[in-house]
Amino acid sequence: MTYRDTGQTEHIYLVQEPAKLPAHPPLLIYMHGAGGQEEQGMDLDWASKTFRRLRTLLWERDWVYVCPRDAEFADLTKVLREKYRPASITLAGASAGGRAALAEAGRAPQNYAGLILLCPAIRVPGDITKLAMPVWIQSATGDQPIHANTRQLVRGLERAKKRYRFIEHPGGGHDTPVREADWENALRFLHETGAGKPP
Repeated sequence: MTYRDTGQTEHIYLVQEPAKLPAHPPLLIYMHGAGGQEEQGMDLDWASKTFRRLRTLLWERDWVYVCPRDAEFADLTKVLREKYRPASITLAGASAGGRAALAEAGRAPQNYAGLILLCPAIRVPGDITKLAMPVWIQSATGDQPIHANTRQLVRGLERAKKRYRFIEHPGGGHDTPVREADWENALRFLHETGAGKPP
């Protein structure tokens, strides 16, 4: 699928729709990591099992699943809202995609009902006071300095009294949170704290 942003640049994304598309489906956007493209969230070789689990979960629960090539979210969400009239939009990302997702959630918090960050390659947490949505985070202790920066983000969320859940993988590496992504509990947590339809 393609769309053009306000500057008429063409952007590519992949989409999985449920067999029976509701009038107002919940929607999840997954942003891939550095070096990847839109295929990462669908069938990338090493991660195929984790994303197969996610795709099956969303298919069975009548969610729309979107994997963009690049982190142009402003016009993408506009296009998706016009096409699907979603009940809610959850934003997810891994590694550099997690950094992009966090930045976007801070830029336009009104657009998102939930945020999922897997091994987010953040340098500094940035201004998290604007985050209005619940946040699910998974990070591995062996993934330094990303894990240390993620812990700093978690401490900031705690101080700001934000709704979050942090899953720490002892001794794991950079790919561990993606391989062991707990999609079902992440979506359940986001729903229980106000985001979208239960998984």
